[in-house]
Amino acid sequence: MNWDSFVPDLIVGIVTGVAVGGVVLGTERRISGRARANEVMRAQAQVVERARSLLQHEIEFRSDSGPTLHPKMSQLARLQELVREVPPGEPLVRISAYHWAARLVATLDELESLADALDQRIADYHNRAGIAAWLGHRIHANIRELARLGPQPDRVWAWSWESGHDDTYTPQVEADAELRDLIDRYLQQRWLLLAYREAFVDVDFTVRADSWALTIAAYVPSPYNFPKRWWREYKRRRAIEQSWRQADARASDRVTAIDPMAY
Repeated sequence: MNWDSFVPDLIVGIVTGVAVGGVVLGTERRISGRARANEVMRAQAQVVERARSLLQHEIEFRSDSGPTLHPKMSQLARLQELVREVPPGEPLVRISAYHWAARLVATLDELESLADALDQRIADYHNRAGIAAWLGHRIHANIRELARLGPQPDRVWAWSWESGHDDTYTPQVEADAELRDLIDRYLQQRWLLLAYREAFVDVDFTVRADSWALTIAAYVPSPYNFPKRWWREYKRRRAIEQSWRQADARASDRVTAIDPMAY
């Protein structure tokens, strides 16, 4: 054995092994990351596909027994489930309108909690009123009417009571700052829920319609030479991106008009 070359050969072997191992490890990570991103993309695409049918109609606040503070979950439960199944991480390719569907589901969770809290507080007044149990129904009616009117510029509202009823408890309701705050938060989340639905519908429809129209314009008739095909495809993708940005901007304006901190 030539001991003079042993140490240098050993160093070269170690360095080469480390380099090859690093390349293999990096490649595996990139492949794993790409697979993960593809999984996220497919899950988000499934959400959008399902939301397209679930959100085509306006969200209802009604149960079998009549009007309610809770959105009709038969319309939204499946969408809620799909969004929760989306794995964390960035998608391989961004999916148009997914953001708005995901924000709708997040808002739905908050809205349900606030509706439960309001139901309990209204029930307390309803039970306390005894023979004047109409009070709970009138609180409900006030909230539904405020929701129907939509956000007001000054965000100030007054209670409305029917005449001819025992008004023993109405001053207590009107002086209940905690109840008013709960109603204000509920209304904001309810309006946001409806705004996110409108945002989703607008962005999804705009991007799909423009993508179809731009594809037809780019490839009918189909160009024969590669440079022209490449140029048309480049312009088509740029136009779709611009359409998407404009639709997202409209959606964002709709949402921030209700809550400047929303996104």
